Amino acid sequence: MSVAALERTNEKQQAAQRIVGSITAERIETVGRHAVRYGLVLVLLWIGAMKFTAYEAEGISGLVSNSPLMSWAYQVFSTRQFGVLLGATELLIAALIAARPLSPKSSAVGSALAAGMFLTTLSFLVSTPGVVEPSLGFPALSVLPGQFLIKDFVLLGAAVWATGEALRAAKRQTALRSAALSGYDPVAYFTQIGPINGTVEFGSKYKGKQYYFASVKHKEMFDREPEKYVPQYDGYCAFGVAMGQLFDIDPKTGQVIDGKLYVNLNRKILADFNKDTKGYIEEAEKNWPDVVRKAAA
Repeated sequence: MSVAALERTNEKQQAAQRIVGSITAERIETVGRHAVRYGLVLVLLWIGAMKFTAYEAEGISGLVSNSPLMSWAYQVFSTRQFGVLLGATELLIAALIAARPLSPKSSAVGSALAAGMFLTTLSFLVSTPGVVEPSLGFPALSVLPGQFLIKDFVLLGAAVWATGEALRAAKRQTALRSAALSGYDPVAYFTQIGPINGTVEFGSKYKGKQYYFASVKHKEMFDREPEKYVPQYDGYCAFGVAMGQLFDIDPKTGQVIDGKLYVNLNRKILADFNKDTKGYIEEAEKNWPDVVRKAAA
């Protein structure tokens, strides 16, 4: 093997190692991200459930009664009643945070509430007697309550991070839902990948509509030939246009016919459309100018 060939081989091996290292790092980060969020959920579920017991309600009474922020609660509720109320609140917050895959906005609200809760518990470091170990003096903390409370700095950090991450996710979700094809990648239908979500990192505007793509390559392909990839009838249901109507669409119904992308209302309508695609497309082409005029009127 020549020196040049050997150098190329080494470069390829080094590039492969960098890719593997990057993938490994991303996977570790993903595991850590889930561990932080759902570790927070687990803590809130566990301590929230314990608040329903007399043992836990009595256990926190010393913290609450000495707090300028919370001592008023015992003037309104009994020790047990307040424990139940606090436990129910913590369970609700845990459920909201755990809803991140379904509703980032709900998760952001839950995470912000958790951050507020941990800020409150950290104030107990100042208001609760016995935080500092008297035989050692400050900054030595007693096992209880000092070291018990100091851990909430970590939980506060987790809650603040989870709030920011969920807010970013909610913003991305809103952007994708308001985009053409509900944020699905129009190029993916043509590359035999099928319907997949785009990302806000790769976007292009065309004729007033925002499109998102799964990769920079797909964005570049779209930018070169946008008319090739945009859905027919301005992204409305093809079957609906054939009927002279404008219907919303399910991007998962997208299919390429004769080099053009068509989408439909849902899978049932797609099945009807596919019974006579040629005929329905001819009707849609004939109706489209009138449908546009009616919509603009």
